[in-house]
Amino acid sequence: VVARKILLPSGYLSVILPAAEFGLFEKIAEEKGFFPFRKCRVFSKEGDSSPIRIMAEFSMAGKKNAEASQDLCIMNLNLEYTPEYKSLTKDFYLKF
Repeated sequence: VVARKILLPSGYLSVILPAAEFGLFEKIAEEKGFFPFRKCRVFSKEGDSSPIRIMAEFSMAGKKNAEASQDLCIMNLNLEYTPEYKSLTKDFYLKF
């Protein structure tokens, strides 16, 4: 409700949520007029079958089911950070 009040009609609502909670959030967001236009499923490591987090962007100008999706793995099979994860988080972690 607050996001709807403070965002311009062309604005975006970005969230990072536990995967188990995302479905409920998405349902409530759609009821409030926000539709996902970009989602990223975050996995702990390559080969995992279930994501641990969902990063998503919602828009009031979007259309239902008109989203782009991608996956991000934090670690590879050797338990090293993936290049994609390093690129995404390098501004926050000094070791990258």
